[in-house]
Amino acid sequence: MYFVTAGVGTYMHTSNLFSRFNLGMRTTSMNQPEAQRQSRGFSTKATAVQEGTSLSEAALWVRWVHRGNLDADPESQLSLLCADLGAFEVLVASYVDVQSVLLRHARRMLIVVNSGDSKMEITDLFTSEDAIKAEDKGASFRIFPAASFEKV
Repeated sequence: MYFVTAGVGTYMHTSNLFSRFNLGMRTTSMNQPEAQRQSRGFSTKATAVQEGTSLSEAALWVRWVHRGNLDADPESQLSLLCADLGAFEVLVASYVDVQSVLLRHARRMLIVVNSGDSKMEITDLFTSEDAIKAEDKGASFRIFPAASFEKV
């Protein structure tokens, strides 16, 4: 997980790159012109990022593969703070009550990320807030009780 601590940049998300239908079936270079990438089933979307933006929060909760690239604005000095996921895991393991709350949240993130809901684009800019909103909208996700995930 990363936090933009200073400067501005552009996050370029490539849709369909990790689609279960396209993965491994065709390849294309990200250096090709936009129109050429779109004609092969790929499209890119640029999003401005600035101080306070978090990236790849999902890495805290699920196995994560980056879904795009972050480019620094040449006129700006982009600074990132990288969260130590191992230290986060050790910290959470120290508090049983926190573990149960975060386990429920991790399940939420996993269900939303794996939902395949075509209305929701899962990018490196996807946050916990996005997952909670998706759950609140009553999308086809339901957070299962802890018992349904326990070993039999």
